[in-house]
Amino acid sequence: MYFGVIHRRLFFRTMGMSVLFILAINLGFGFLMPMVDNGAHIGGLIGGFLASAIVNLPNQKHYGRQVAVLAITIIGIVGLLLYGYNQEKTTQSYAVYFQIGQEFLQNDESEKARPYFETIIEGDPIAVEPLLPDTYFSLAYIQATIGELDEAEYNLLKTIEQKPDFHEAHFNLSLIYFEKGSYEKAYEQVEMAIELNPEEEDYLELQEQLRRIIIWNGR
Repeated sequence: MYFGVIHRRLFFRTMGMSVLFILAINLGFGFLMPMVDNGAHIGGLIGGFLASAIVNLPNQKHYGRQVAVLAITIIGIVGLLLYGYNQEKTTQSYAVYFQIGQEFLQNDESEKARPYFETIIEGDPIAVEPLLPDTYFSLAYIQATIGELDEAEYNLLKTIEQKPDFHEAHFNLSLIYFEKGSYEKAYEQVEMAIELNPEEEDYLELQEQLRRIIIWNGR
């Protein structure tokens, strides 16, 4: 594109139309497909153009123009960074935090995942609302694995409050009550989990185990 600005006639006689056609396809695709980050495409286009203007074409030096473009580029980068870091977080921003937290969890790095989930919970209530059930659930999982049973119980109750049909949350809460010796409460929660997902064998096994314990304790 920078070559086209400097040598317009030669550009359009050779590769010009092909370049513009490919550019139009890429940008059009980005606007039509919600999962494509058009900001990256446009940023790459502008950044590449400015970088070309800074180094200029081979054997062609225009130091005044190059220094001016370099100054504009630096100002633009600083301005964009300030704008980015001072923006209010949106649901999309918190969704990125959630994804990062999940990736740490999948890699068995719970302590690295925890701050991301806590940041979501402490965030703007409107922005984080769609993420809360899964976030409470993930945080409760981390807390349960390190023995923070009271905190895990609280967050699982918050999960169920946000999403009553979250059968995994009912099951995990049942496990928490089981560990705490609250077998009646554990049985109630596993029954709810089975009601929501009657085919899960783990739920049925836990229900049977709890039934035996309750019957034995009742003797």
